[in-house]
Amino acid sequence: MNRPDARQAMDALADAHAALLDAGQRTPCQGWPDGSPWLSEDAEERVIAAGLCTSCPLFTACDGAAVAHRVTFGVWAGRDRTRGLKAKE
Repeated sequence: MNRPDARQAMDALADAHAALLDAGQRTPCQGWPDGSPWLSEDAEERVIAAGLCTSCPLFTACDGAAVAHRVTFGVWAGRDRTRGLKAKE
């Protein structure tokens, strides 16, 4: 996870977030104080989060960071990357 490309991808995402905030804008995931539903253990909540990502201006940078870090939990760039958690019954 400490590969240089992963670090660069996460730095690029952080820089893009900062620039967006400086412009007075937010990403959909920044509107939730605890990251929910993007980091929810509930699959249905993650489906909702994924749908909110479609209009995000940082979609590509977010995807790059997730791929570079080999993320295995949560919604990144509109894709649920969670492994092993099923929807509540």
